[in-house]
Amino acid sequence: MVEITPRAEQHLLQLRSERGFDQQSGARFEANEQRVRLTFSTAPASRDRVIEGADLPIFVAPEVIDKLEHATIDVDSSDGKTRLMIRRSRRASQTARQSPAG
Repeated sequence: MVEITPRAEQHLLQLRSERGFDQQSGARFEANEQRVRLTFSTAPASRDRVIEGADLPIFVAPEVIDKLEHATIDVDSSDGKTRLMIRRSRRASQTARQSPAG
């Protein structure tokens, strides 16, 4: 499943606090048209996959599970602004290319 780097987790914790959510709330990744969107929620939706982190539960909506499979969520601050980014592993790309067409 998805991996969250320590820097990304710290950024998510800061965002959660800034947006007024308590320490029990989790980060939720869901679909927003063709993109993955971050929200915060006090509990997962009924079909969410839950990933327990050290300090932050992660909720992954069913419609983005495939997009986040074998992905790493990290932080990019190369332009002076801190933002989350999703990196797909090479293994996932290779697996997709090797899968027989159906």
